[in-house]
Amino acid sequence: MTDHGAQGSIVRSEVDVKRWAVEPPSIDAVRPRTCPRCSQPGDQPGRRLGLHGHGLRDRQMRGPLQPGGRPTLVVLRIRRYLCQGCRAVVTVLPREAAPYRHYSAPAIAWALALFGVAGLAPAEVRARTSPWAVVGTAAAGAWVSLRRWVGATVSRRLFRRLGCPPRGCSHRRRAGQIATMVSAHAPPTVSGLPIAARAFLGAVHAC
Repeated sequence: MTDHGAQGSIVRSEVDVKRWAVEPPSIDAVRPRTCPRCSQPGDQPGRRLGLHGHGLRDRQMRGPLQPGGRPTLVVLRIRRYLCQGCRAVVTVLPREAAPYRHYSAPAIAWALALFGVAGLAPAEVRARTSPWAVVGTAAAGAWVSLRRWVGATVSRRLFRRLGCPPRGCSHRRRAGQIATMVSAHAPPTVSGLPIAARAFLGAVHAC
């Protein structure tokens, strides 16, 4: 999965966040096969590297690491590469990452399912998803991130493999529709789990 930004591109690797947190993968381990902007080969036998290592940067990953798990904040050392053809900066993230968002894709799907399917109040959804135990008084009964995630999915900036839920219904109903569609991407072996758990497990395949 690749996302293009103003200054570069983001690529999701097959390395999961738990392994990445223990030790960042080597430069060669997650070097993209090609530049997502100009398609130059990253590492072609017998030729010079097309994507050079371009340092590390810190990136937050928020949310539970498993369905029903305690919300956590993990700071990862993310690898970047510089394309020798078009000079794009390519950032490689763990497979659970939701590009340009601090919360992981599984955490977002989990939150939308709790809100839209389980019918929990925004404050309860936040408590089960966010690592922040203390929030301001004005935000105590709401969580604006839920509305933003629904809007991002409808506009195809999040969970791009889904069909857009219909407009004109409530944010809670849309959240439930999104979570249900994401849950369909979960492995068949977890079909007996609640929708929230299946949405969590299917999120990496729905991005």
